[in-house]
Amino acid sequence: RGAIAIRSYSVLVSEPANIKLDFTTDSRKKMFEKDARMVIVSDGHVIFSGTVQLIRTNGFEFAGSVDQTLAGEIPYQQFVKMAAGRNVTMIVGSYKFELTNEQLIALRAMKSCVDDGGC
Repeated sequence: RGAIAIRSYSVLVSEPANIKLDFTTDSRKKMFEKDARMVIVSDGHVIFSGTVQLIRTNGFEFAGSVDQTLAGEIPYQQFVKMAAGRNVTMIVGSYKFELTNEQLIALRAMKSCVDDGGC
């Protein structure tokens, strides 16, 4: 299960060069031992391929709960394609995550915030 953390602030914004994505997993054991390759596929087209950094691991395997957070940046224009997608998949390492409708709505809200010039 994955989540995309989206932060917004009440400030005037302009189109950024890049968007930072934090991707958090919640599983019974560690899914990642180090930085991982991330590929984003939107409606059947690869729109991004790059590396994300493993920035945090919380929890314990013996307790059956491990959260890991990876972070990376994607160019804004690739983010626009991601937000416009109907079926978006993030492949991180050997794991595939299909974005939920709720996650896609959050991405579109973030894009609209930039388009409108303020959040």
